[in-house]
Amino acid sequence: MGLISWITGRPSKDEFAKLAVKRLRQAGEDQPISYDPANFALTVGEGDKPSTMFLHNAYNHYLAAPRLKRSAVLNEFVMGSRVPEMPETWDEVKPLMRPRVRDRFYHWAMPRQLELAGHDPSEMIQPVLRSICEQLNVELAVDTEHSIATFDRDRLEEWGIDEDTAFAAARDNLWSVSNDDFLQPQPGVYVSPWRDNWDASRLYLHDLIWQLKVKGLPVAAVPSRDVLIVTGSEDAEGLLALASLAEETINNDPRPSTPAPFILEDGAWRRFDAPADHPAASAIDRLNLIARVRDYEEQKEILNALHESDGTDVFVASCMVAERESTGQLFTYSVWSRGVLTQLPMTDFLAFNADPGGKDDESIMVPWSQACAIAGDLMEPVDVYPPRLLVESFPDQQQLQKLRDLDMLNSGT
Repeated sequence: MGLISWITGRPSKDEFAKLAVKRLRQAGEDQPISYDPANFALTVGEGDKPSTMFLHNAYNHYLAAPRLKRSAVLNEFVMGSRVPEMPETWDEVKPLMRPRVRDRFYHWAMPRQLELAGHDPSEMIQPVLRSICEQLNVELAVDTEHSIATFDRDRLEEWGIDEDTAFAAARDNLWSVSNDDFLQPQPGVYVSPWRDNWDASRLYLHDLIWQLKVKGLPVAAVPSRDVLIVTGSEDAEGLLALASLAEETINNDPRPSTPAPFILEDGAWRRFDAPADHPAASAIDRLNLIARVRDYEEQKEILNALHESDGTDVFVASCMVAERESTGQLFTYSVWSRGVLTQLPMTDFLAFNADPGGKDDESIMVPWSQACAIAGDLMEPVDVYPPRLLVESFPDQQQLQKLRDLDMLNSGT
């Protein structure tokens, strides 16, 4: 470690990678290890199925930990990242199965990050997934002594076990270790007590959530794998507390998840949006906005890297944030410029730039739904998550005039 890093206690990413390699060797890893600084990842092994260890979360966790606990953080990462020996039979693996709740964005991003790191997509583990709602999936995982491993769909097929049977076993196993009482920082607000890497996954246990005494329907947030927060849809103070706890978690947890809140209704989770006149509406909207912007920012980085690797010439537009002067309300917008092949994120508003960089640098901003009603025939869906639309042509003069009539920038709204 360099002198400055030693004094400040903040090793660079390259220095942290060296520490991780050293600790892997101390733990007995004897396979070749290579470091990919571009993806901040280590590749362990050679041949058909080397394993990739992305270092971002471990690095953030390491920096956030007190110096005296950093060695333990590094040990935990190394032991948790080593690929465990998977049991050879269903009877052996069944007691270890768990349902793991994760962002849908994670399941879109991970195979593409592995591809960028040099892995063959055909050789990657194929997870067993089910959708919980638009933003969340649940996957089958195996909880071993030192790590949590994604369960490979091929293994289920090899054993002749159907998905329903596997998910039922995983659910029962998680139920069996979920008997502790929730913490209550205030009446009507419940916070998971376990901190066992499965707190967020207990969102999958509907009966556990229904047992909590809340006003209205259960509303939950899982801003970290170790944090599950629940309150009621008709509890204004509870919703404000949930929003505060969720945002505090993503700001301080080195491995944050989505802060977006979800409501359990008719046996299914869906994204929760408070009515516009609700006391907690601004706080809830902020959580949903943070989740959307974060996913689009990370997605943009991945898409840019993929496009660079395969020579695709397309602009990946950003999901940007602005504030209404009259109300202070935050909203998202993206920009559609004439003459630029663009992948647009789906935002609250869409800005049209008919003459980028020219004399007539006019910008027109219109609500997304109205923009689609006028110029939707020029938009083509892109197979990514979160969703984007590809635009090549630009609205004609007749369409532009309709858009000008709705322009929020010149209407004072």
